[in-house]
Amino acid sequence: MKDLLEKDGAMPRLRDKILMNLTEENALELVAEIVNVYENNAQGKQRLGSFIDRISFDEFKSLLNLDKYLN
Repeated sequence: MKDLLEKDGAMPRLRDKILMNLTEENALELVAEIVNVYENNAQGKQRLGSFIDRISFDEFKSLLNLDKYLN
């Protein structure tokens, strides 16, 4: 029986952390940047987790402009 959190066989990923202790404004900006990177680099309807697995988590982080979120 599928877990209630599963949808179409996908499981949520909670282990990968990009940055911690962001302001709400910075968190929203980072989410927008993540969506932009995903839209410009994913293959077809590839899920975000599959996209990150394909290119590696370190490569994914390098595509984000994380320096602007560090205080």
